[in-house]
Amino acid sequence: PPPPTSEELAALADEAVLDEPIEPDALRPAPIPGLDEEGSFGRIPRIADDGTTPFDAYKRPFETVEGQPYVGIIVTGIGLNDNRTEAAIKDLPLNISLALSPYSRDLQKVAANAREMGHEVFLQLPMEPIDFPLSDPGPRALLTSLPEGENLVRFEWLLGRFPGYAGVVSYLGTKFGSLDSAIRPIIEFIDRTGLMYVEGTNSGSISLGAQLAANIDTPNAIANIMIDDIPSRRQIDARLADLVAQAKTNGVAIGIAQSYPVTIQRLRNWAIRLERQGVKLAPVSALAKRQVTAQSAVEAEAARREAALAEERARKKGDSVPSAGGSTETETVEN
Repeated sequence: PPPPTSEELAALADEAVLDEPIEPDALRPAPIPGLDEEGSFGRIPRIADDGTTPFDAYKRPFETVEGQPYVGIIVTGIGLNDNRTEAAIKDLPLNISLALSPYSRDLQKVAANAREMGHEVFLQLPMEPIDFPLSDPGPRALLTSLPEGENLVRFEWLLGRFPGYAGVVSYLGTKFGSLDSAIRPIIEFIDRTGLMYVEGTNSGSISLGAQLAANIDTPNAIANIMIDDIPSRRQIDARLADLVAQAKTNGVAIGIAQSYPVTIQRLRNWAIRLERQGVKLAPVSALAKRQVTAQSAVEAEAARREAALAEERARKKGDSVPSAGGSTETETVEN
């Protein structure tokens, strides 16, 4: 028989790698002294006296190179299902970031296991979607119907769920995240606690939350593509191909996915072949501040005034609040 082609040899090598367990590369155990303080419901993150932020301390170390395209992936719903959680922690490449649901059991243990393996972790931040209550972000979600103080109390409860996360990822949230008066105090709180804000809701559009974070130099990122809104092998592979194309065009692209078994399997398969396409996989933290340009003080103030007027008009009409340029699609709530 003819000797195998280079493609066939590469495919064989890929299969061998897929069969090998991923070697742990542990991150420092959390909490790190000096990076938390007593909140109303337990310990919450704080910036250390020497200026070290929880974002800096808890992210996965990674050096980016000028001119190299990168993709980031954040997998959500970690902790809700034991088997999926174990598969995500053990079978996904370590540069894939994991977002833990605040409603999970054993959150401290799940976060510790993920960091011991080498994954950076984020806290999922449930917020009100446009089709609420049809899509339900859960009992402690941030809601536009609540006063600012009550949402900040809920946010403090969420922040106290477990230690060691580099930032928060918005979950659902198409309505809450598009309302300046709702999202602004949350972004300011995130800034004070030294965390990163990842927009996981609008799939692609520059969200108000990410823009506000960029304006005050808070680490931020946007999930450009929802990878498994249709959790089939073909659809996931197609979305991942779109993500790679976007990274080649823009230098950076971030995908958000749920922890379905098919998703975990396709992500692992895809990651092995990624570098051959000239693109590298980076933790989401390494891609902070790469997608959104900060507005000038004048632009930011004009945008704030415009948002306040739009909210006032909507209130007078009794309408729902207009979405800030985002799609109204939402993730399905995981059982």
